[in-house]
Amino acid sequence: MNPELEKIIWLLNLKYQTDISVYDRNFLHKALEKRLILTSCVSAQEYSRYLSDNVKEAEEFFESLSIIYSEFFRNNLTFSILEQHILPRLIADKEKTGNTDIRVWSAGCAEGQEAYSIAILLNEIFNSSLKHFHYLIFATDKSLQVLKKAEKGIFDEIAVKNIPVKFLNKYFTNSNGKYTITDVIRHHIDFSHYNMLNKQTLSPPAGILVILTS
Repeated sequence: MNPELEKIIWLLNLKYQTDISVYDRNFLHKALEKRLILTSCVSAQEYSRYLSDNVKEAEEFFESLSIIYSEFFRNNLTFSILEQHILPRLIADKEKTGNTDIRVWSAGCAEGQEAYSIAILLNEIFNSSLKHFHYLIFATDKSLQVLKKAEKGIFDEIAVKNIPVKFLNKYFTNSNGKYTITDVIRHHIDFSHYNMLNKQTLSPPAGILVILTS
């Protein structure tokens, strides 16, 4: 156990209400080493003092822990089960209660690929069944940088390689190799900043707001 690393974990939780103790210690140690270099701190002790007085550095440290990677329709089996079993069953259960609202939370959405993929599946299901449902996907991430990219909904050819051609032609516009998601899908997604490690919150504020006002 690294006492200084444990002290930093304690400090972040106490001062910034973010519990990073869930991360692997080797991963955190490597992240700390990188921050030492970038902040010119010569020791973990010095960095701890610097971190205590610098909220911007705390944000940078949190950001460095993000593994920002996602794909459209990542894991074919997962999305096949979603399309053929989970989503239809969810819709059937909603119909029994007369509730026509469906809400999905895409937590740690990165650049939005997962959220957009689920929205496409839901749109296809409702179009083919002529069911009149309202669906909204809350896509959250603790990185403001990736959220800005997600909201734009613009992807290169490599990013869209897993999307079935029928979906690519139907839900994207292509301009010089840049694929932009259409408003038909975009309007069903709410992107917002949310840190799942913050113990003071239980769910995205945007999700609660919509539930209370809908």
